[in-house]
Amino acid sequence: MTAPVSSAPASPQPGFLRLRSVSLRFALVYGTLFVCSAALFFSFIWWGTAGLLEHQVEQAITLDSRSLFNIWEESGPTGLTMVIDDRLEQDVDDNALYLLINKDRKWVAGNLSEWPHQITSDQRWFNLPVQRAFAQDTAKVRPMLCRRGTAC
Repeated sequence: MTAPVSSAPASPQPGFLRLRSVSLRFALVYGTLFVCSAALFFSFIWWGTAGLLEHQVEQAITLDSRSLFNIWEESGPTGLTMVIDDRLEQDVDDNALYLLINKDRKWVAGNLSEWPHQITSDQRWFNLPVQRAFAQDTAKVRPMLCRRGTAC
């Protein structure tokens, strides 16, 4: 004898996707693949842009420090103090950080009150925490320790 044929629907297959429609499963897999590839693409774009901006900031700071060194060689500490004060007066957005100290580490000019303790003379770039307009921020700084007649 043959077993009777049941008209009840087949039970769903065990597993992650218990969907009967192949089209719906394909759409879900494709959607997941699209979201992952888009996230990967945008993270690559963000990483590249952040690197480019950091490089541009470093170039701007280096160019500024070289021009200040040239002014210091031509005009001495008095001329450099005047230029720093002038630049700080023109800095409407409060983005510039300058500090000119003498050999005894006493303040001469700039908008920082003292030499930051985190900065040592043997390192090149620092991320310095600063307080600006009631908010804590981070600034990228480059110390220049120069003596007359030497390159920084």
